[in-house]
Amino acid sequence: MFIVRPFSTIILTSIFLLIYSCGSKDASLSNDHFSVLIEHSPEEFFIPFEVQFEAITTVLREETDLNTIIFTWDFGDGNRATGERVSHVYNEIGFFEVQLTAEEMSGEEVQTAIVEVVGLAPADLRITTPAISPTILQTGDFLRVSLDLVNDGAVISSAHPFYLRYYVALPGMLDRNDPPNAEDMALRVLAGEIFAIHDRVLPSFNEGEQSNIDERQIELPSDLVSGEYEVFVFVDAEDQIGELDESNNIAFSTLPILYNNDGF
Repeated sequence: MFIVRPFSTIILTSIFLLIYSCGSKDASLSNDHFSVLIEHSPEEFFIPFEVQFEAITTVLREETDLNTIIFTWDFGDGNRATGERVSHVYNEIGFFEVQLTAEEMSGEEVQTAIVEVVGLAPADLRITTPAISPTILQTGDFLRVSLDLVNDGAVISSAHPFYLRYYVALPGMLDRNDPPNAEDMALRVLAGEIFAIHDRVLPSFNEGEQSNIDERQIELPSDLVSGEYEVFVFVDAEDQIGELDESNNIAFSTLPILYNNDGF
């Protein structure tokens, strides 16, 4: 038997993998020499997207030699590859029929399996500079942040909820001219360089939509020491929607805040 498993790595945007299998999510064929089973996981990704395929084989006849099976991949976009492990990057939106052919060198047995992949159009979110109040806070005070969020790309469906996340950091900790991406932000939080203070889940967002978001009760961390801080907001902080351009996903407050923590 051999199993084909597509393992996937997100670059910036998405692909949707769909299996046609007569009412089942797995499609299989068999003969006297070997059988074919196709699995898929997960179902949706954003393009451009690199898919890695692997064929795991188990023969059904003792006389069948694993080394005599040739694997040929047709990615449905004019590109082909051979081998047990292959990868391919899809850069275009559309439907692509991916076919794997497994053939013994003797030509006696040939098996094929088909998967349809669908490249989905990516979103492109943009946030304007948030407005904050008050700019001087004491222990126990709440921070209010309002902003406008715009989608210049495709529709974001409810299948891809994403986060709008709020942070504070010492002034100058982030370079306004070279904003970090989602991965950098996560690493900075782990390193204690910035503090995530609030997040909001947005389940969907239409193409061309503009929305005003007003968060009125954001609480600062209890262990945040007294001092001057900068507030900034990052959309799609979990890298869920495969942004076309992450450089406009972050916005900084126009004014710093001064925080006085009685305990620190």
